[in-house]
Amino acid sequence: MKIMPLQQVGYIHKDYFHRRYRENSIMTKKENFQNVYGYYIAFKDVYQFIQDLDWIYKSENQIIFDWLLRILTNARDIFARLDDAEKSSYLGLDFTEKNDFKILVSTPGYVKSELIFKQQRLQQTFDEKYERGLIIKELRTENKQLKKTINRLKPSTWIKYIKRHIRIK
Repeated sequence: MKIMPLQQVGYIHKDYFHRRYRENSIMTKKENFQNVYGYYIAFKDVYQFIQDLDWIYKSENQIIFDWLLRILTNARDIFARLDDAEKSSYLGLDFTEKNDFKILVSTPGYVKSELIFKQQRLQQTFDEKYERGLIIKELRTENKQLKKTINRLKPSTWIKYIKRHIRIK
């Protein structure tokens, strides 16, 4: 199937897109506690806004709660990827905010962090087993070749060979 029936195709060696790399943009800098805390504050603000509204219909309610869950999940995902020093930053929050943060983000984040660690360890185990399987397969092939070589060296094999190829009168 031809989209455009062309007789010739040409090429111009020129870059038409230049990516701009900005230092310390949210796309290029390392994730830190401030990113997690930003999601947490966004979650709290939107949740408070919803509580103040009485007129939201059930269908809109579900959409907003799905969006809220996505915000919270983003916070948990980033929290799970932080190093331990960054994770402990939430301990500097005031008492009520620290408890809310722990319930909503920190505890599920630690669970997710453990899950990620276990998944990585499991993948490493699978990779190691796969490599061992390849080594075993190579050893089996070598073993078969050695058996063939050994069979060729047995005296009984040589006697059969001689009997087949040399006629003794």
